[in-house]
Amino acid sequence: MFLQSLRANANVITRLGFLATGAYLLYVALLEWARMGDSLHPFMIALGFATYFFAFALIVLAVSGYAVERFQILILLALIFALVVQFYMQVADRPRIYGTDNLAFTHYAADLFIQGQNPYQADMGPSLEQFNVSPLWRTPTLDGSYETQFPYPALHFLIYVPFLLAGIDDMRIAVLIFHVLVLVTVYLAAPRGLRPLVLIPFFIDPNVVGFTLGTVSDFIWVWFALAAAILLPRHRLMSAVFFGLAIAMKQPPWFLAPFLGIMIFRETQRSARSWAEPAWAALAYLDIAGLVFLGINAYFILLSPLEWLRGVLSPLIDPLIMYGQGLSTLAQTGLVEIPKPFFLMAVLAVMAILVILYWKEYPRLKHALWLFPAIILWFSYRSLHSYFFYPMPLMMAGLYAYLREQTQPVSAAEPLSLRIATSPSRQPRPRRLVRTGALAFAAVVAVLLVVFAGTTLLAVRRPTPAVEVVRISIASESSPTLGNISVRVRNPTSRVIQPRFWMKLTGQQMLAWQALTGPTFLPAGQSATFTIGQPYPEHAAPVGATMTILVSDLVNSEMIGSSPAVQLEPSRHSSLTNGNYLYWIPGPSQRRERPFGWGLYIEGDAVAREGLSAQTDREGRSCARLSLVQGSAMPMGSTKFYLDQWTEWPNRQMGLWVYPESAY
Repeated sequence: MFLQSLRANANVITRLGFLATGAYLLYVALLEWARMGDSLHPFMIALGFATYFFAFALIVLAVSGYAVERFQILILLALIFALVVQFYMQVADRPRIYGTDNLAFTHYAADLFIQGQNPYQADMGPSLEQFNVSPLWRTPTLDGSYETQFPYPALHFLIYVPFLLAGIDDMRIAVLIFHVLVLVTVYLAAPRGLRPLVLIPFFIDPNVVGFTLGTVSDFIWVWFALAAAILLPRHRLMSAVFFGLAIAMKQPPWFLAPFLGIMIFRETQRSARSWAEPAWAALAYLDIAGLVFLGINAYFILLSPLEWLRGVLSPLIDPLIMYGQGLSTLAQTGLVEIPKPFFLMAVLAVMAILVILYWKEYPRLKHALWLFPAIILWFSYRSLHSYFFYPMPLMMAGLYAYLREQTQPVSAAEPLSLRIATSPSRQPRPRRLVRTGALAFAAVVAVLLVVFAGTTLLAVRRPTPAVEVVRISIASESSPTLGNISVRVRNPTSRVIQPRFWMKLTGQQMLAWQALTGPTFLPAGQSATFTIGQPYPEHAAPVGATMTILVSDLVNSEMIGSSPAVQLEPSRHSSLTNGNYLYWIPGPSQRRERPFGWGLYIEGDAVAREGLSAQTDREGRSCARLSLVQGSAMPMGSTKFYLDQWTEWPNRQMGLWVYPESAY
């Protein structure tokens, strides 16, 4: 009934699609204008005008008296046009500058393969400079270096070989082509009445287009998996082949295997005479996909089995930094210190729960399997936003199958009929719905309790932070970035560690900072103060950001601890600027360094023996200590010194403390 309703309302749906697409084109046109800046390049101006005219035409069509259903294809063409225009704006003035090490490694590996070399035995490091990958977008490891092992199955670089042989040496074009293929496939596979709206979710989040422009290549494996999902109901063999191509491209679709096996088993079970038949059907599907995977990777496995295995498992076994928007956020922000094995346990536990839940609740969760890899990876050590959005085209395929099975009866002749509109006797009973709903709720609660209990135990085990920021240098009063940072580190382990320092800003991955002063090794249970600084200008911390300092052990490649988050706002602290003396700026000499926002004046012959230093007073408050040596030419007590600032007295009680070390 739903599809019939769509067809009956196709006119209204198409008009809404035109309005939404026209509004998006207006947004893209504004981006083009902003990107031009002072440039008057004729082609860019022409693109901007064309985008505006295209947008106006679609918006007018939305309210016109024409039979707009005939022009539905304009929505697909307009969105592809918008994608290509944004791609051109991104690459026109940035030739062969890749935004991630992902594509740099892949391009370099394809070049090596054409030259007869094995990418799994090569160092990918040179590609980072060859393709101008910023240090901000490389993948750091806990020892302070960058990942240089090719970390994907072989199709990830073999897919680009035809492009290189054809003379296309910018792999961003290949990524764009597969992005377009996904859009076209999602559109053409949709029920006709739904087509005007199905592409809108892929343009609501600007990051989706931004990922492609930034050379995130996941749309390639997504297209293979999308083809597998669409072909699954009627062309199981071809679906298995495409699924094999998807798992030969990247690791996230590996998590789909057990759920696809359950789907094929349960669907075949309807017309099977024994359990063996659906079991063999599920195994046959996974075997075909596995043979495709092995066929693509076999040459490299035989050539160097250990290097190949280390490469494809590197996301699991290499000491990569934690990063992402999932559960690891708790550790990244310093809220709780969580060891890496905890995330692996969480991933395995969530996957096991989902497998059981999918088997138990198959009729109601049948088409949700495409999102399960995203849910599983949300609990992982590295949980990037791209892991969560890229399954959306697959969820669209699941939605199409769900809508079609609501309007078509089950056919016994189809061995893999994806329909649940069965006879009334098969409909779920109210008691079973309550029982299964309680099971699903209990599973979710169990996962949350495990996570909460684990993080609470870890927090109790380390009641005080292992890292404390004690001093931050600023180049000058008007400096937009911070300089060196002094941190106090406590070794909470039972072994000697070699500290390695990281700075993390909110919304960014951890960036390596280098130790300028401090001991090389820190014994168990001991504390020391280190001065750290950024090795690259890109690693600087801007004023106004929120920063966390993390420490790893260079010897064992594991995280030791992190500081509480520090809001980098030296001009705002209570009612006084820099009232806790955390921020310092240099003076004419090292001994005349002073707290940011404060003036230091000394009259007389006295000189600073140790200079100013931040300390904690007897009542636990922050204070600044000034040590002086009395000059010989002036009598005792005649030296004057001032530490002052202008401030607006607040409309509440405020206290100031000055504690001389000795009375005169």
